[in-house]
Amino acid sequence: MSQFLPPEPLTERETEILKLMSDGLSNREIAEYLVIDVETVRWHTKNIYAKLGVNSRTQAVLVARDLASRPDDARRRAPPEEQRTPLPEYPTLFVGRENELEELEELLRGPDTRLITLVGPGGVGKTRLSIEVARRVADNFANGVVFVGLTTETEPEAVALAILRALTPRPQPGSAPATALRLLRPQNCLLLLDNCDHTNAEDLIQSILNTAPQVKILATSRRSLNLEEEWVRRVTGIRCPPDEQVDDIETYAAVALFVDRVRRVRGDFSLADARQCVIDICQLVEGVPLAIEMAAGWLKTLSCEDVAVEIRRNIDFLVGSQRGADERHRSMRAVFEYSWNMLDDEERGMLLKLAVFRGGFGLEAAKHIAGASLQALAGLIDKSFLYEKNPRVYEVHDLLRHYIQEQLEHAAINSLTVRSNMLSGWVSLVKGNFDRLELLAEHFLNASDLTGRAFALAAQGILAGVDEDYQECLRLCRRSWAETPSTTAPDPIVATFADLGMIIGYCGMGNFSAARAHLHAALERAQSFRSPAFITLFLPACAVLERVDGTSEMAVEYLALAFTHPASTPAWLQRWPLLMRLLDELRDELGTDDFDSAWHHGRILAPEDVASHLIARLRG
Repeated sequence: MSQFLPPEPLTERETEILKLMSDGLSNREIAEYLVIDVETVRWHTKNIYAKLGVNSRTQAVLVARDLASRPDDARRRAPPEEQRTPLPEYPTLFVGRENELEELEELLRGPDTRLITLVGPGGVGKTRLSIEVARRVADNFANGVVFVGLTTETEPEAVALAILRALTPRPQPGSAPATALRLLRPQNCLLLLDNCDHTNAEDLIQSILNTAPQVKILATSRRSLNLEEEWVRRVTGIRCPPDEQVDDIETYAAVALFVDRVRRVRGDFSLADARQCVIDICQLVEGVPLAIEMAAGWLKTLSCEDVAVEIRRNIDFLVGSQRGADERHRSMRAVFEYSWNMLDDEERGMLLKLAVFRGGFGLEAAKHIAGASLQALAGLIDKSFLYEKNPRVYEVHDLLRHYIQEQLEHAAINSLTVRSNMLSGWVSLVKGNFDRLELLAEHFLNASDLTGRAFALAAQGILAGVDEDYQECLRLCRRSWAETPSTTAPDPIVATFADLGMIIGYCGMGNFSAARAHLHAALERAQSFRSPAFITLFLPACAVLERVDGTSEMAVEYLALAFTHPASTPAWLQRWPLLMRLLDELRDELGTDDFDSAWHHGRILAPEDVASHLIARLRG
């Protein structure tokens, strides 16, 4: 038998049936699988026996296996392997993710894991990670990896058709979902479903898990699938150096990726010369690979320092130039717009409010300022708009937060709720956009809403204080407090603005004991919200009071934290002359070396620790 070569080649259907016989399927199962009659299967089987010169199924299977193991001349007559969609190839180096790869490989090789979903925001590298791990485990599956890239498919029928096309190039009879299940049932393979977030294929995926016991599924999505068998692994940015003091920054994946991509466009690039701005770029984009690659591409024409400046200024700067790129990944704006359109109106409204909390926020802030429940936060985490930074502390990705704040700032005042407009005023203040803050204040002064009027008065008070009209500042902020009904708790945004205005006014007038009383209340509220953005808002006043107490080094540290912490922005601080004079006086008093030393130390302080320390002092 080992010397036998069939004199007549098998037809395509006969080859298909012989392969299913080799897989152990009965005639009835083959009929169901191919959607043909059992008698038709028997007729094809007789032809197979005749062509192979055998008398039984066992002999036919042995001949097929013998021919499949022969050299090329024999293999040409053996049943051909299915031609499947190959895994995508990338011309660039895969960087980092060693821990994620190791964990995913272990899960996929284990007997109990049937479905893993890699969940994360657009551009974070879910697809590339899934393909890398699929290459590592492909040998663990007798039928290899089946890659299905989902781009426009939304309904189960279209998803099933995409799976069919990935499984076989030949047209298949019957409905796509039923046929896909029949083809997958005997398979021992890894089904890689890329980009599931826009599909409604959960029921189809569940059916595959129920029907094909040897099929495992690795999916990528911006949201979890919420199936019982699902193991969710969240994909975040790759590792960035925490600060410039770290040695061997090239060992961090974000830096390694940036350097690799830059050297493709700039042969003279020196990491040693650009060390600080490379760290800044990686931190600004929070290690998101797509954003890192887009930033690196700009070094064809710009310096590294210019790239960092432009990223801070405008997310539209991050645009890709590669031909053939997915439209959703042409720019970071396109990435965010695609995600934004996945939300309903209520979710968008919550995110507009939560986006003001630069640096994170706690559950109390989410409840009292954005009206978001724990369940609502969980839904936004599930869709990759939020992530849990620490237990019960949540964060919006910084670049995404810029995009959401932009929606808030550009929206017509009449189209937003009172709360959203107040938060838009917050954003306008810290960005130094005083014209828009004044416009919002005028809008509320002409409205009947008491909370809005109180906010408008406090906002105008702050603007007067920054212009050093401290008496007017205090008058307006006192009116703001008076607008709040005594029977209700003050609105936290109004109270925060009113406290800030009172502190600015009292500092300017030299009434430091009154300023401390308002600062104590403001810091306790900020601490309850677990939001660095609230804390850093009051650090300049803390610096003024430290200078009064004779602790000039501490004053410099607080100013450094206020000016440089990611949760803050120096734009509005630079508009307050008292503060700029204070900086000059501290530099003259301490000397350049001591000033710079204190400034450096202040940059690495934690706002939460500073708030706790100050509250304890003020309470005492």
